[in-house]
Amino acid sequence: QLLHWQDLARYMPLIKNTLYLATSATFFAVLLTLAWLYSVPSRSLHNQWLLGCVFVPFLIPQISFLLGIQISLSRFGLDGTWLTLVWVHMIFILPYSWLILAPARQALDSRLDHVAATLGASAWHRFRCLHLPLMAHPLGTAFFIGICVSVALYLPTVFVGAGRINTITVEAVSLAAGGSRGPAGVSAMLQIAIPMLSFVLIRSYLRHRFGSFRDMRSGGLQ
Repeated sequence: QLLHWQDLARYMPLIKNTLYLATSATFFAVLLTLAWLYSVPSRSLHNQWLLGCVFVPFLIPQISFLLGIQISLSRFGLDGTWLTLVWVHMIFILPYSWLILAPARQALDSRLDHVAATLGASAWHRFRCLHLPLMAHPLGTAFFIGICVSVALYLPTVFVGAGRINTITVEAVSLAAGGSRGPAGVSAMLQIAIPMLSFVLIRSYLRHRFGSFRDMRSGGLQ
């Protein structure tokens, strides 16, 4: 019913928390992935132990190690802070960023980098003006997937947030458990709207900035 949408203003702090948490965790996950890909030799990227560490959040149930993380953080008084919550969300986003950006990094034609180097471009200039534009669509995909993953995380937010930092997902689950179907429906719709809005914004930026580069569309948002 539209009556429940009249209280939309009370959800705005939750929406702000969700957006801040998702964008921050995704940014640091993508930044860490890029730093990893450019600092580790290419042959080491296929190391089984390295890949095993990256995919730990995929293989182990969340509750099995979140409880230990929460206890460790509470001992040092770090639970319920934005820094630790962003860090925990980044742990779950990192595997997706790796799966998207590692193939894109390896698919870059090294000859383009060699040509730019012969023209006097520094390593930072080549990364900023050559590599990042060539990986624009995979980067956009990584940002979109990271935001979706962060928005959907419930247990990490509850455990590490210690009830002091709430998101729209925590609110939706709490309202649904309490039997408030109308407000829970509004929260669920807002939970869907945030990833959709991020997709539209990222897709619009990529089309505006790199729309003329037809050969750059493979592997990214379509």
